[in-house]
Amino acid sequence: MLRILVPANVSVFFQTIIPIVTFDLIPPEWSTEYIMDFEEFPEKMFKEEFDRKFFGQMQDLGYDSHNSVQILGSLWIFSVLFFVRLILYLPLIMMLSMVFKKLVPYKKSLKKKLIIGEWVSISLEAYFEFLIAGYLNILYNLHELSGESAGFYTSFYALGVAGLIMPAFMVYILYQPLEKIRDDSFRDVFGSFYEGMKVENKWQICANLFFMMRRGSIVLVCFNLEEHAGIQMITINLINLISCIYYGGV
Repeated sequence: MLRILVPANVSVFFQTIIPIVTFDLIPPEWSTEYIMDFEEFPEKMFKEEFDRKFFGQMQDLGYDSHNSVQILGSLWIFSVLFFVRLILYLPLIMMLSMVFKKLVPYKKSLKKKLIIGEWVSISLEAYFEFLIAGYLNILYNLHELSGESAGFYTSFYALGVAGLIMPAFMVYILYQPLEKIRDDSFRDVFGSFYEGMKVENKWQICANLFFMMRRGSIVLVCFNLEEHAGIQMITINLINLISCIYYGGV
């Protein structure tokens, strides 16, 4: 798909809609670029990739950088804020709740919301972005500037979450009996992974796992078969067909 020429009107549409659907509400030049330094002309470092229009096509699709921090944009900021709340704010509330008993219900609610719920929400919403950002930044990485180093380490986190941690949680849930999955105490901890889904059988529960596999397959096809546009299109159509069969069946 990266070898297919994208018409100008389609490029404009992608550049407009992608920031909206990925919740990239704060442009990097208004946020991360104030606190970190990024390579201004990465094409000088990756001339071969630019010559074969690899990054050029990615820019047409709205991904105008190899750096995972810049690609994730607002999602990177949300992730950082999540960890700040988890590491600093939650322990503070837990200590204060020992003195001020009125904070105990808030502590329980915050603990339940932060530890799994909010992290899962961010990771699912950003799943496709995590894959693309991590893949690009690990393949084409720089270390000279602070923003480039941050992007490099962020790419490992992004791929770790998308490729290992999230699927591992889903596999763990699927190995549990249906009675346990339906139990309120189990839902309180892991319910975010199958929130809003029917739990009549495990095929229904694994919808998010199928979602992850589909996104991962698309990224692999796009980046590893870029020289074979025809095979890419056939494979993507097969993936979409399998998706339709699955979602129609459950």
